[in-house]
Amino acid sequence: MLLLGATYIYMRLHAALELGSRFRSMVAAVDESMSKFKIKVARIETGIGSRADPHVCVTFQIKRAEVSFQVPIRLSVSDYDDTEMVQAARSALHRTFAELAAQSRDWSLSATDLRKLSRMSLRPKTQTTRARHRKQ
Repeated sequence: MLLLGATYIYMRLHAALELGSRFRSMVAAVDESMSKFKIKVARIETGIGSRADPHVCVTFQIKRAEVSFQVPIRLSVSDYDDTEMVQAARSALHRTFAELAAQSRDWSLSATDLRKLSRMSLRPKTQTTRARHRKQ
């Protein structure tokens, strides 16, 4: 369940980032600190798994503005040296997000599609919303 939640959050963040890159040329001043994620190692747990195949779990904390989530990466102890474990986990994290981005590429909407969706909202329009649509 946690993985599905993280996947959903990632998808939302990925869509926001893609939109951000499309509109970047339209926006004169973009606060760069808001467009970057802060990714850090939250914890490293050893001794996970069976004695025959022990694992290490490197958990990354990913944060941007109000959005924050953790992604655990499990690695086999026998595959990497202790000094290489975090590097290998970073690579696995990158690969995971790259695969997720590729898998969800078809979900991406153009700026025109997003405007159409916004205009066809089924929610009742408030006075403020009506005024905003008249100005456009």
